[in-house]
Amino acid sequence: MASRGTWPGAGEELLGELHTARGRIALIRAEGSLAETTSALAHMIGEAPTRVGQLLAEHDAPPDRDVIVAALQGHRLLTDLDVLFSPQLRVDPVALLRRITTDGPVIAVWPGRISGRRATYSEAGRPDHYDAPLSDALVLTPVSVAFPDEIPYELERIPA
Repeated sequence: MASRGTWPGAGEELLGELHTARGRIALIRAEGSLAETTSALAHMIGEAPTRVGQLLAEHDAPPDRDVIVAALQGHRLLTDLDVLFSPQLRVDPVALLRRITTDGPVIAVWPGRISGRRATYSEAGRPDHYDAPLSDALVLTPVSVAFPDEIPYELERIPA
């Protein structure tokens, strides 16, 4: 990235890359300076983070995949994804995030672990356990910054 050393230039390049490569998602590790990172991204995008659990709780019954996609379509920064791991919803969270990128870039705070090329949630044996390979994804690790022109994350590209 040409402006990798400055903010918001690096953030604009991140969004440009996500916009150009439809289906590519960016996942923020839920660790470290998460609030600082999501705040900087929200400010740059011009949109408050969308709390997925709160949004889906508005439905009287567990929504199906198409209803979830419609509810999330158009939201760029997603937090509180835990509800997507509910066995009652029967969705693949990573596939669902990829599907909503048809409308534009998606950056989501991943509530589980990202290690190497795998995204996991919960523990093996639990009904909400999730373990999937990642490909064609960007992983953002939050970092603390001292100055407003510093990038609030470290970026890792996971190839297709």
